[in-house]
Amino acid sequence: MGGCCPGSQESGQGPSERTSLLSGGTKTIETQPGRPRGISVDDDDRSGSVSSVSARKHKPSDVRYTKSSRTDIKAGDIVEIDVNKTSVDNVDKRLEDHANLFNYHLARYRSLHKEVVHFKSVVSSDDAEISIKECFKDIRNRLGTEVDVSVKRKFKYCMEIEYDPKKIVNNHIIEAFEHFNKANKLIREIIEKGPPLVNSVELVIQEDSQLRRDILVASLGDDGPDAVKSCMENIAQLKRVPIFVDTIKKETLILFEELMNGATILLEKEEEIMA
Repeated sequence: MGGCCPGSQESGQGPSERTSLLSGGTKTIETQPGRPRGISVDDDDRSGSVSSVSARKHKPSDVRYTKSSRTDIKAGDIVEIDVNKTSVDNVDKRLEDHANLFNYHLARYRSLHKEVVHFKSVVSSDDAEISIKECFKDIRNRLGTEVDVSVKRKFKYCMEIEYDPKKIVNNHIIEAFEHFNKANKLIREIIEKGPPLVNSVELVIQEDSQLRRDILVASLGDDGPDAVKSCMENIAQLKRVPIFVDTIKKETLILFEELMNGATILLEKEEEIMA
């Protein structure tokens, strides 16, 4: 069978992203042999893997968003957090660890959009504006009614198209299904990892005074004021994380809805995917 949405564990030092397990029953809808099968629904959510990211260098003043403009934020405009060094190792590590967690989160969102772009391009290379639903109509027409395809929703925010690659002669369709499944895996990770990321960052923000005291205790001499300033700028960047994560979540859910509605084309009855 093609693609899956397995969870994986992350390793390494520094704070980790934790997700809770949501248990639930499984509801499966089947159609007649030779026709597309329905969706299996299982709300048992598990955490996924973390993508890597190359941080784009910028100063805190380059970030264009404040609390007063939070409704104008678009996830595609959000940039990585780049921590300014304070020359105090424990302070720098604390701030860098959490900046990296957010940067990983942003990288997932960007990877998600790349997967959707690739999904569209392999279906219709000559129409960059084609909708996801139109892509699935094209796929359904190419497959016909004899190829058995199922769309399973094992997790709340992750669907998976299962198919037998031996029965699909069009490699572009197989590639499109792979991008669809990868996109859904990223969606699940984005939704699951957002809340623990925000909670962890908020704890660091609450430690602002302690971090500045650690810098003063380090006795950096003439470099002390600049180190304190860098620390305050780093905290200012982290304070934007909850807004950014919320924006990423909202736009990710919109995209998930589009993918889900598009995948209904592969089913005998559109309402089956909503079960």
